[in-house]
Order: sequence, then structure tokens, then C-alpha cells
Amino acid sequence: MIKPHQTDSSPGAPVSPNDLKIKLRRTLLAARSQVSERSAAATAVATNLWTALAHIPDCGNKTIAGYVPMGDELDCRLALAIAVPPGAQICLPVVGPRGKRLKFRRWQAGESLVAGPLGTAHPPPAAPVVDPDILLVPLVAFDRHGNRLGRGGGYYDRTLAALRAKRPVLAIGLAFDFQEVPEVPTEPDDQPLDMVITERRTLSFSPQPD
Repeated sequence: MIKPHQTDSSPGAPVSPNDLKIKLRRTLLAARSQVSERSAAATAVATNLWTALAHIPDCGNKTIAGYVPMGDELDCRLALAIAVPPGAQICLPVVGPRGKRLKFRRWQAGESLVAGPLGTAHPPPAAPVVDPDILLVPLVAFDRHGNRLGRGGGYYDRTLAALRAKRPVLAIGLAFDFQEVPEVPTEPDDQPLDMVITERRTLSFSPQPD
């Protein structure tokens, strides 16, 4: 478990959650860049995800959102290939203007992707737009309460808030095990995860939707 450095401040001076996030993000991104056994971790996460999805009722009729990894994020493409049950639909996020939620377009393994903003890749505009029931979510850090630290754009927080306002959705963070921290600083708009799956563990934080 990563233990972040103490924030430098004068005695008694308040430190905002955003400032704490910036420092924690810097520490964890540096640590993540040093991971060497990425393929083995992705395989173990895929196996653990297969087990988790097998326990979700009617999972074969659900729409599951994956993601195309950016930089050194844990790669979920093997997990999409082996863990998603037959009958389930796969979709990938489409990043829009800053301050907006993600859209999701249907995708199947082998189909082409187009370049998006911020180094992302996503299905082409002709692919149908869908709302997922289950989201596989990349992250920078997580804690034992299901709090997640992302890259700082707020895309997943806005997206989960919009989806959860309509119906229950399941957010599953995928991470390397060392990305757990004692506490992720939180703000009112942050959306918690329901589960985190690493190469070593599956952590559940809330009841799964039917």
C-alpha cells in the first residue's frame, strides 16, 4: 500500500482536498510508471473479474463498459475478452468536451477505433450509443471505502452521477494492488466505486444491483 507524503503547509493552515489529490496523484502516477509485470497483472485481474461477474445475476443480459488504457493504466482488454459472459454487450467510453459526461458506444473485439481527445481512443460515430449497466473504471488510487482518485478531469464522476440518477449501475475499479492508499481525499461530487479488482484481491464496498 502506498503511503503518500505529508502535505507541506504552515501549522494550522487548512489543506484543500484538491491539493491533497494533486500530491497523491503525483506519487501514485510515478509509482505506476515503474510497474514491470503488466501482462501478468492484467491476466490475474481478468481472472478475478470473471469470477466477480459470474456472481452478478443476469450478467449475460447487461451492457458492460470497458476502456482503452491511457499511458500506464492497467489494461482491461484481456478482461473484456475472457471475463464478459456470452450475451453481454461491450461498450467503450467517448470523451467529449471538458465538463461533460462520457458517452458510450457499442464495440466488439477486433472492431476499429478512432482517436479521441486527451490521447483516448473510442468506437467510430456510426457505433450505437448505449448506457452501461456495469462500468470498468481506471484509477490512480483507491481506498478501503471505495473512494477513487482519477486523473483529475472528473469524467467518470459526472458520468456515474448521471447514470445513477436514472437507475442502479455497478462501478468496478481495476487497479494494481499497490494503488491502495489509506485514504483518498474526497469532495462532494466524487462518486464511489462498488468494487475494486486487483491482481491479488476483489474488494466489495456496496450491494450489487439486481
